[in-house]
Amino acid sequence: MPSYYIVDNKLEAVFRYQYAHASEAQGIRMSSRYVRHAGNSANLPTVAEGRGDEHHSAYLGLNYYLCGDNTKVMIGVEYDELSSDGVDIYEGISAWAAFRMYF
Repeated sequence: MPSYYIVDNKLEAVFRYQYAHASEAQGIRMSSRYVRHAGNSANLPTVAEGRGDEHHSAYLGLNYYLCGDNTKVMIGVEYDELSSDGVDIYEGISAWAAFRMYF
């Protein structure tokens, strides 16, 4: 995943773009289990189990390093668009936040 340090060894910006296409109408399954279940708890239509034939995904995030490279706070936003036979199945934005450390 490409990245760029905004502040050396402290604040890092990251970006990812992903495109997938399948020859079958249900040939791609979105990897996010949360998106696949969107709508279930509110009795809204679901996302067809996250299957389609064309998927675009873009992620933009920041990593803030607290103690070297072994402790960081990560935040990010991801945009997903899934279609099947030219019909939009899902389009949405997910926000992510995490604290990561290891020894």
